[in-house]
Amino acid sequence: MPLRDTDDRYGGVTKLLHWSTVAAVAATVPLAFVMQDMPASLDKFRAYGWHKSIGIAILAVTLVRLAWRLATPRPAPVAGPAWQARAAATAHALLYACLLALPILGWLHSAAANTPVAVFGLFVLPQPIAPDRALVEPLAEAHALVAWLLLALIALHVLAALKHHLLDRDRTLLRMLPLTGRRSTGPNDRENRDDR
Repeated sequence: MPLRDTDDRYGGVTKLLHWSTVAAVAATVPLAFVMQDMPASLDKFRAYGWHKSIGIAILAVTLVRLAWRLATPRPAPVAGPAWQARAAATAHALLYACLLALPILGWLHSAAANTPVAVFGLFVLPQPIAPDRALVEPLAEAHALVAWLLLALIALHVLAALKHHLLDRDRTLLRMLPLTGRRSTGPNDRENRDDR
């Protein structure tokens, strides 16, 4: 598998960044729901620490993904209606916006509440704003709102990938799956180009 994207498939770096984001979100979202209902304890403190650390990791990976995307031409979209390409571009832009905004809002919320963010116990992030109790609740609400928007966009993203795979029978999903190699063309494959 090539490291860089080609004109018809994603390379190893893009796949690694994509699936690392998936794993991090899959870890931190359930944790967010569980930790809210935990009684005040050392375990709850640790859960919040893990949630914050994973959130900052998501922020870092998203910044790397954006830099990589700017440096590496993406594969051409599969053939389809123009509205579908526009919808995909809009959904991806919103996904990136949420992946950036969510950890930043969490970081700001922690600073407002005067609870520093220690990233995996390795270092403590600087406080971006001074502690301010008046900002704690609005920032918490904004963080939650963006989280729900991200979950809705992820659901839409998954449904769109399944639609491409099961209904359109094109390579949209397959070219992002890890460890996918050369493909064999078949009667249900609407793309007849060879992988490169």
